Amino acid sequence: EQRETVQQALRAVCRRAVDKDACARQLQDCLPQLDRDTKPLLIELLGVVGGSVALDTVTTLARDAEEAIQDAATRELGRWRTPDVAPALIDLARTAPQDKYRIRALRGYLRVIRQMDLPDTDKLAMFRQAIEAATRPEERLLAIETLGRIPTPQALAEAVSHLEQDDLRGSVCAAAVAIAERIMPEQAALVAEPMRRVLAASSDPDITRRAQAVLAQCSQ
Repeated sequence: EQRETVQQALRAVCRRAVDKDACARQLQDCLPQLDRDTKPLLIELLGVVGGSVALDTVTTLARDAEEAIQDAATRELGRWRTPDVAPALIDLARTAPQDKYRIRALRGYLRVIRQMDLPDTDKLAMFRQAIEAATRPEERLLAIETLGRIPTPQALAEAVSHLEQDDLRGSVCAAAVAIAERIMPEQAALVAEPMRRVLAASSDPDITRRAQAVLAQCSQ
């Protein structure tokens, strides 16, 4: 009867922890004493605490022999609140023992690129790692959509470099136009040729209209 109340109290305490690493070590010390049904709660609490000790612990648990622990740990890493989780996620995306955990890790990695405050150069480097790690069309398309949120000439060049891939072409055109719209007019000299390539490749009337509008600005 008290379990839910205790869980809520633990979450509140972990959220308010001043010394995150000390709190994470206390949780870590509890691990060997817990049954398999309670360990996922502790993994969640480590995510609430955050910090380097918690992250290292959950990263290790993501490769636990017990699948229920792997499941809980990879889920928590996928929703981690700080960008320092990125190296753990891309490593899991490449090497986790099961497809479902590799996919979960890669989607979490792309979420870091989309939602967290990182330099655009770092985001572009992360995109390149993500697109290389992606093995399914769904994640490749999600990666291209993520690329469209990076407003730099380098990201635009990266986008059009994928135009020859039939399964990505529509998303690449959309991403390239989205980037071009954001970096105009400051980068007009670098935008015109990519927009011409989009116009040659796109069959979407809306994307074509937007690319033409950007190209018209280039000549003004």
